[in-house]
Amino acid sequence: MDFDFEEIKENISDYVSEKPHVFIIIALICLLFALGLIVLFIQSSPAKVQEQEVEEFVADEQIMSPDEPIIEKDYYPFRTTENKWSDEELNKFFTYPDAKAISQLESVNDKIVDDITGAAP
Repeated sequence: MDFDFEEIKENISDYVSEKPHVFIIIALICLLFALGLIVLFIQSSPAKVQEQEVEEFVADEQIMSPDEPIIEKDYYPFRTTENKWSDEELNKFFTYPDAKAISQLESVNDKIVDDITGAAP
């Protein structure tokens, strides 16, 4: 296989003289493709990290940690409670529900159950 560059050069020059617009379009497409490859290569190359010289920290005095927050005198993380309420406390905070409240609660609960089990097979 022997390439004759003179023949290739003549074929290209004949093509340019016969169809100059097509040649210009093809040349522009090749140029844009090459530029795109160059930009892609530049964008995909890893960025060079510049190392900065950092001075070593040397403490001239003892490093002190901050004090813990002071707990207020009236603050206790827990409290002791009695095991039972007295009858007076029970009557103060507890009331028996009436029939209307119970029926409303029952209808709301039934609706929730129907919504949950409505899609069940």
